[in-house]
Amino acid sequence: MHRRWLVIGIVLALIAGVLIYWFGFRARGKQQTTVETIPVRRGNLVVTVSAVGSVKAKAQVSLSFQTSGRVAEIMVEEGEFVREGQPLARLDTRTLELQVAQAEANLAVAQAQLNKLLKGKSEAQIEAARAALRSAQAAYHAAKADAANRDKQIRLAQINLEKARIALEQAQAQYDKVGWRPEAASLPQAQQLQQATLDYEAAKLNYELTVSKYTDAALYSAAAQVAQARAQLEELENYPSEEDLTIARAQVRQAEIALEQAKLNLENATLKAPFDGLVAEISIVVGGTAGPGTPAITLVDISSLEIETQLVEVDVDKVKEGQEVEISFDALPDRTYRGKVVRIGRVGQTVQGVVNYPVTIRIEDPDERIKVGMTANLNILVGRAENVLLVPVRAIQSRQGRQFVMVKRGENFVPVPVKVGMSSETMAEIVEGDIKEGDLVMVSLPQQLARPFGPFMFGGGTFRGTR
Repeated sequence: MHRRWLVIGIVLALIAGVLIYWFGFRARGKQQTTVETIPVRRGNLVVTVSAVGSVKAKAQVSLSFQTSGRVAEIMVEEGEFVREGQPLARLDTRTLELQVAQAEANLAVAQAQLNKLLKGKSEAQIEAARAALRSAQAAYHAAKADAANRDKQIRLAQINLEKARIALEQAQAQYDKVGWRPEAASLPQAQQLQQATLDYEAAKLNYELTVSKYTDAALYSAAAQVAQARAQLEELENYPSEEDLTIARAQVRQAEIALEQAKLNLENATLKAPFDGLVAEISIVVGGTAGPGTPAITLVDISSLEIETQLVEVDVDKVKEGQEVEISFDALPDRTYRGKVVRIGRVGQTVQGVVNYPVTIRIEDPDERIKVGMTANLNILVGRAENVLLVPVRAIQSRQGRQFVMVKRGENFVPVPVKVGMSSETMAEIVEGDIKEGDLVMVSLPQQLARPFGPFMFGGGTFRGTR
């Protein structure tokens, strides 16, 4: 009797457990099949590429003095705004002033010589011209003899070069016979090849130096001096000609040019601003030396500001010159500026395995608050689509190279193949697919159901769930 009641109790307990499990599972299953959906809508899509860059001036010039000297005065300070033509610094001009005085004296001498020529030629002048001719002829004969020696020296250097080339080819041939051996580098053939190579290079250099050393310039110059001396003598002997007067006047003109150059050097001793701008850096000190090729003052043209940024290769292909850019600065949070892409670099640089390309953006509406070197946040408008079907990027699934979205059809979700056009970080344009405005698409599924129902979501079947 007791045994029968014990069996009945066990059976009732099992039935109660099954019922509790069944109702608990249904309740939990109903909760787990709740998915997030969003309706497909029509709207405008703006696609941007985000980047960070730094502000640079369109023109930045390192100014140098065109003449050398000691810095006597610096007339500006770093950060000062200057106008075009404003003096910035000055060299010690005492030596330059003396050069101006010397050029003035030379001009006076040239003018006096012209005046003397106009008065006629003396016997002393004719004799001097004869002496000049004899000197020029002697110089010409010396240059001619040197030219003959030149040909011999060049030929000798050429012969040595040819001998060295033949020796090098022979040494190379001998080494090629043993070059395959592991110990080839320590064999005599390797040393002979190295020695032959050095001999050839030395012979080649000697030949080049010999050729460059001996030129026809000296001979041509000596011949020209002879012709000039002879012509001058003939002119003096035959009375002052118009050509003599032309030369004298040219000498006067040459002296005038020298005087103008001396005055220009004196003027260039004062460094002036070539345009309106900001003094970014002063690299000289009073008492120090400065001259051509040595940066003295760096001037920045802040009338037109640009931003340089780096874009990775997957983004730079989307960017085109002329595209609009939205610019903001952390230091200027109360305003957004407009920009335009003006240059895209064609040569990338690899940094830590990532290829970056330089992109330059011009600020279209700068103001005085923007400083060179500021960090700028950039949103480059690379695409715009109006009145298109839009779905969240999260709703797009991919498998085996195909893209689709899970669309609710009645009580079930079915995969619908789609072709995606442009996309931003959150929304994507649907250009093809059996989908319309108002359709509900699945954007997420509880994690505990993603695995058991995964094959239905990605395999083309259906999935039943509640919104």
